[in-house]
Amino acid sequence: MKHYVALSLFFVFTFVWKGCNSNTTVKSDSYPISDSTSLKALADTIGTFGRQKKYDSAIYYSRKLLRLSTALNDSSYMANANRRLGFYKKKKNQLDSAFFFFNKALSIRKNLKDSLTAGERLLDMANIQKSLGAFNNSNTTAIDGLQYLKNETQTVAISGLHHVLSVSYKELGNYKEALKWNDSAIYTVLQDEERARDILIFQNTRANILAGQQHYSQSISLLQQLLKDTSAVKSKTEYARVLCNLGVVKWQENPNNSESEALLLRASKEREALKTVSGLISSHIHLAEYYANNKPELALEHAITAATYGEQLNNPVAVHEALGLQISLKNTLKRNATEEAIKYKEISEHLERTKQKISSIYVTTKYENDQLTAKNVSLKEVARQKQQQNRMYLFGLILVLMASTFLWYYFKQRNKRLQQANKTARLEASHETEAALSRRLHDGIGATLNYGMTLLQNNADKLEILDTLDSAYHQSRDLSREINEVDTGLHYPEELLAMLGSRKAPETKLLVAGLKEINWEPLDSLIKTTLYKVLQELMINMGKHSQAEQVSVIFKKTATTLEIHYADNGIGASKSSLNIKNGLQNTEKRIQAIGGTITFDSETGKGFHAEIKIPK
Repeated sequence: MKHYVALSLFFVFTFVWKGCNSNTTVKSDSYPISDSTSLKALADTIGTFGRQKKYDSAIYYSRKLLRLSTALNDSSYMANANRRLGFYKKKKNQLDSAFFFFNKALSIRKNLKDSLTAGERLLDMANIQKSLGAFNNSNTTAIDGLQYLKNETQTVAISGLHHVLSVSYKELGNYKEALKWNDSAIYTVLQDEERARDILIFQNTRANILAGQQHYSQSISLLQQLLKDTSAVKSKTEYARVLCNLGVVKWQENPNNSESEALLLRASKEREALKTVSGLISSHIHLAEYYANNKPELALEHAITAATYGEQLNNPVAVHEALGLQISLKNTLKRNATEEAIKYKEISEHLERTKQKISSIYVTTKYENDQLTAKNVSLKEVARQKQQQNRMYLFGLILVLMASTFLWYYFKQRNKRLQQANKTARLEASHETEAALSRRLHDGIGATLNYGMTLLQNNADKLEILDTLDSAYHQSRDLSREINEVDTGLHYPEELLAMLGSRKAPETKLLVAGLKEINWEPLDSLIKTTLYKVLQELMINMGKHSQAEQVSVIFKKTATTLEIHYADNGIGASKSSLNIKNGLQNTEKRIQAIGGTITFDSETGKGFHAEIKIPK
């Protein structure tokens, strides 16, 4: 038991120590909460749906992760959930929502003083602004991101921000700045041998910057080198991009270059094989531009195809660009472009609202971040108070567990004491039985034998001596029957009834009721033996002292007890004489030893009653 108590207390204090050093004790109303294992399992589920491109499911479970991590007050997973929502919303081209969630993740990372991840979220946000054509805003966001990464060595986020700046400056026509940031992106990524694909992307961008500066020969030379690069050959997506760019640059350099069409068509065919919808949009846009002057009908077909692919991706920017080409080409072909113009206007307004919304989100967040910084001290105090409260709850739990342990130990020891007391009672009853038997041997049989010897010594009549010996024999036989082992098997009721009948005088009437209605088989043999002995003692007492004419023994079974009611109409006894009768005291101890009770009720001249109750 000591080992058990020690082990229990060890686990209790281990639990408390862990609880006092944890940050989570809040319960969610919607989801079962245990610990970070639940959060990790959700994150793994989201990743699986993401790899399967089941973005709606990934978004659903990302929201679930956000609710659960919020309930657990786990800031790291809250940021993770917001980042995932931003990522999958972007995959569905819901750019304003994506920006919103990336921005939420950024705010949390700032509070956690996680500058690296904060810089990565700013990269996500800058890319969205760039894709919407908000190039100045994109540059501002990218510069903010670099501020967070100025003491970091992580090449992916740094080179990514440099690339965003180079593309945005190119689109703004600032080719000098574009080349500067492109140089930085390439230099950064060259330090990581595993970033070969990024180098292809950055060099592709460099070729486009050079073409924007009308340095066509340099741009073409660079793109031709990329086509021979083993990394480009392995990455079919990037290989198709280089082919397409080379076709565009050669056409820009010389609109009559016969190679341009073949390169553009080849790139489109590669992308069809790869089923890269974003790449196909780019190919059909460039083919529409290429055929616009000489084959407007064919150009229109490519513009319509580009718009269809854009709608398939739910990409309003691509649809907007394709519609602009359709309107221009239909005007050239002198066709009605009213439907396209209306749709173009609607998308233009949608894109403008999205830009403004995104700009408002970021500006507001900068203000909110300042406010959050000011509140940081009070939030820490709240967290400290919560932790202190948790400790109080946990120490309360300790007291409850310790009290429960000690109560359990107390009651177990008490049961042991009661069992020992029962053993003692049985032992005392045994000793008293032995003493009673000794007295009966001495006072009864011994006295009779002594009387017989006296007769022999005095040469008494032979018949008188034989009668004395016969009396001694009958006394010893009766005593033997009393102490012999009781048959507690199937014939127990018959043996009990026979004993009751044998202990009454011939003139005494005996009434036994309910004996056969009791199911004796399930009862413990010790209980049956004890009951037999107790009833035998009562019958012996009746035969010796009561002078009763009638005796009744009634057996009754209740839901919880077996009850036996004994009654005779003898002379009875006073209360004081009952207390000194050793036989009755012996029966009381026998009954108590098996957990039962026996109650005596008698008055002089009013008979004798006893009620026995034995728990089932």
